[in-house]
Amino acid sequence: MNKSTIKFFALIIGVFSLFFVISVPSAEAANPYIQNVSFGQDENGDYISFDWMGIPSNQQEGGWFGCTRDMLSVWFNRSNPNSTIEGSLTIGFQPGDFVATAGSYSGFGNYAFASGLPDYSCTSNDVNLGLSLPQHIKTYINPNLFPERLSFSAEDFVTIQLAGYKMNIGYSELLVNDEEQYFYHIPSNPLPIVPYTNVKFGFDENDLLKVSFDWAGPSRDIIPLVGFNGKISDPFYARFDPDFEKDVSMSWEDGHNENLFNVNWFTGGFTAQKGQHYEIFVNELHKWTPSNQLRVCSWYYPCPVNRTLTESVLGRSFNSNDYITIAFNSSSPSQPYDTSYILNDPNKYFYSSPETQKIPVIIVPGILGTKLYKEQVGLDDLIWVNPLEVFLSDTDEFLHKLVVDSIGNSTQPIITGELLRSLPNYYDDLVKNIESGGYEENENLFTFPYDWRLDNRESAEKLKNKIDECYNSIFISWISV
Repeated sequence: MNKSTIKFFALIIGVFSLFFVISVPSAEAANPYIQNVSFGQDENGDYISFDWMGIPSNQQEGGWFGCTRDMLSVWFNRSNPNSTIEGSLTIGFQPGDFVATAGSYSGFGNYAFASGLPDYSCTSNDVNLGLSLPQHIKTYINPNLFPERLSFSAEDFVTIQLAGYKMNIGYSELLVNDEEQYFYHIPSNPLPIVPYTNVKFGFDENDLLKVSFDWAGPSRDIIPLVGFNGKISDPFYARFDPDFEKDVSMSWEDGHNENLFNVNWFTGGFTAQKGQHYEIFVNELHKWTPSNQLRVCSWYYPCPVNRTLTESVLGRSFNSNDYITIAFNSSSPSQPYDTSYILNDPNKYFYSSPETQKIPVIIVPGILGTKLYKEQVGLDDLIWVNPLEVFLSDTDEFLHKLVVDSIGNSTQPIITGELLRSLPNYYDDLVKNIESGGYEENENLFTFPYDWRLDNRESAEKLKNKIDECYNSIFISWISV
């Protein structure tokens, strides 16, 4: 290659490099004032978080300095419909779509999603931004506040604006319009939309009225409300709206309410813990339609109402068209600011009598009928039964991991897996045959996989716990094993 050719290629490379350097976008954030925006869900619930880094320099160098309240507005599935042009003026201030009834939505400042003052020159009734920024703000979404959503999808997004509200003339200047749409991030293991499952009501073996459920969401301190044949809710105060298509409607309460026209809590506050089963007895029947009435077993010592009292107030027995509704108030999960969490469950939980329920079935496999893994449940860790090892191995050394010692204890850590359903159709056909009779797995059809190598007395105790778990989740007096 001659010198002319080398110079030509060097010129080409130089021009390309110059073009590349000029073309690379700046690493500086497009919005230096609001950064690290996140809209998603963690172990405590749905949240919005971001870092409020600062305010534009003209807020600190005259202009509206001291007579302005800076406000961050968060909009849901849209941008501000009034303006997205920075520097534009609008009448009043634009609070956004996430709005609290008092104070700011996030608890930082007193207005919009978050707010503050450049300094205290004109007033001091908000956060002093000069002393408080940068600030990380994270708040859990309250389904009782606008936009009143219990859940979100990957198509949902938020946008953010920073405006300066000029207090002496009532106008707002749009300081920063973040054009980015921050989409909701769905976690790999999302929380249930309502934090409880298996909601049931009826009489226990002593004919006492109770409500039961399994808490499946994050642990919370809750104060619940329960309505019968009507909508119970807590829009910052307990409220009951009777279903006028029903012959009788009631709110079920804790036994302390002597006011015919006020709704009281179902029970006192308690911590609902994830994975726990709860049974709460009804202490008071507050009848709303067709007439108002309060009935308890005792005004002096609140106690559960029984079948006789309940059916005298109801005028009949429960039927499959009767239902309950649930709401609760919670101060958790803990947030950086004092924000209450309220859930008004839109679902109706209908009555299912023991007579119409199918007898629950628990499938207990025989010896060799449960998968066993080494250390963790994964395909590579499957010991029993691993078809490749069984058919391709010349020895049975792969089974040595299942050996127990002289007193019956496992010599290596072994994890119990699920029922052996195939190889071929080992228990799978049995499960399908039972399901064809109207059963549903994990509702009234259960399996009990266990380590068949170990002492049966240990497995029997675990089976007893499984039976108790099934019994407590449904109102029925026997279970088929």
